Amino acid sequence: MKPRSLELTLGPDVSVFGEVTEQPDARGCVLLLHDRGSDLDLVRPFAASLARLELTTVLLDLPGHGLSEGDWDADGARAVGAALDECRRLHPHIATVAVGSACELLYAVPPASVLATALVAPTLDDADLAGAEPWRVIPAIALADPCDEVPAQSMERLGRWIRAWSLRLHVHYLDPPDGARDRWTAHMTHSVAAFVAEQIAYASVGEPALHPPVPPGVHR
Repeated sequence: MKPRSLELTLGPDVSVFGEVTEQPDARGCVLLLHDRGSDLDLVRPFAASLARLELTTVLLDLPGHGLSEGDWDADGARAVGAALDECRRLHPHIATVAVGSACELLYAVPPASVLATALVAPTLDDADLAGAEPWRVIPAIALADPCDEVPAQSMERLGRWIRAWSLRLHVHYLDPPDGARDRWTAHMTHSVAAFVAEQIAYASVGEPALHPPVPPGVHR
């Protein structure tokens, strides 16, 4: 499906922009958030894997990045909240994918209607988690390169904090040529899509997510 443009107004002087790719008879809607210093192109590989599983995707240039106005720190959480509202208008079952510092923005807003989340190379400290109590019961998958020190530490912290079903995967990033931005392996993008899709599927039939999915090559 061809994406359509998205504009969200946060205030009289701040608008953020993104794109929506709606799937016919979508099973759910997934919001994808890029890391600080990048733009929505960073999460396109995850969106492609999600689209193959008939999930609508919403990609956002966060404030001060890409085409969007504003400031990451001052306006980022408001932008994420507005994007989640847009997802709720598109579908009752929603999930999220956040990369790097976007995980902090995501955990700063209420998770109403969010059924699952994927945290890619997360950067989360104790203060971020202390203010994110409602997210503790949201099923999550966290992925990072074990050689990437801060995300690896964040994943360990998440493992002790979360109270929902969760998976932690250590996957080495790609080493792209200079100027390339795609660091994500197919294993990472497919694992995220499989996790999100299964959690949404359980919710859509009114059953609890009793078992997290097991990506290829991973053993319980």
